[in-house]
Amino acid sequence: MRIKFLLILTFSICSYSASYSQDAWEMINASFQEYFAQEKFESALKMAEKEYEYANNNDAPIYQLAFSCSDLGLTYYALKRFKEAEKFLTMAVEHNITMSGKDSDNTLAEINQLALNYAAMENYGKADSLLRDIVEVRVKQHGRDSEEVKDAAHPLIQMHDALGDIVEVSKIRALYNIPEPNCDCPGEEKAKQDSIKSLEELITEPTASNDSTIVETATKNKTMKAESANPGVTHSVKKGETLYSISVKYKVTVKELKEWNKLKTNFLKVGQKLKVKKY
Repeated sequence: MRIKFLLILTFSICSYSASYSQDAWEMINASFQEYFAQEKFESALKMAEKEYEYANNNDAPIYQLAFSCSDLGLTYYALKRFKEAEKFLTMAVEHNITMSGKDSDNTLAEINQLALNYAAMENYGKADSLLRDIVEVRVKQHGRDSEEVKDAAHPLIQMHDALGDIVEVSKIRALYNIPEPNCDCPGEEKAKQDSIKSLEELITEPTASNDSTIVETATKNKTMKAESANPGVTHSVKKGETLYSISVKYKVTVKELKEWNKLKTNFLKVGQKLKVKKY
């Protein structure tokens, strides 16, 4: 009955006028998030399609279009419908470039997901090209020997390692001064090496959480340090809440919430802790 009610509610919302597009989109998105959190991907797909259709037909803000494309792409990815995922993840990248620039964290996160999708399609050439682009952006931003560059290079190393391309793995490590996993690495670097799942596992079993595993795991130690030094104010996500509604409540932007919480999509779980203010 609950699922039936959500479907009826969503289809009713879609008949509203364009002046209600923002609230209507948020309600559709909330339904999508609930299905996705429950790993009911077929139902989530229907909501994501309605979410995108509504945003696309009602002159919605560009961030809603970006989120809608990302939601569709991630859902298709979870369903292993990689060709369709490619289309919408590419659109998500384009919208994020328009919204925040080609070198922004949000854009790079979407490019990372698109690269994962290409790897799942066994189009390793495109995946390699995109992942190298991300690394080079980090080189320009932080310098070749920075931790940010090492973090960005890990997915590239993982892919070539999964393919058994040991020579290329060695070249990448040498280029960015990344030590071998069995060497006497500093504690944090070794912990990072040990904690990252292989890209082969991600390609074989894409799930709701896989899209953020590479980025989030690679930066886990650094994020924990930053949060302990700068705890800010946290909010526990309640049922039906979205990034937009939370941003309005705390008078911050959706972009800030995503940056502070290292989010690459607008997907939230009930009970999830979000940093909503940064000192």
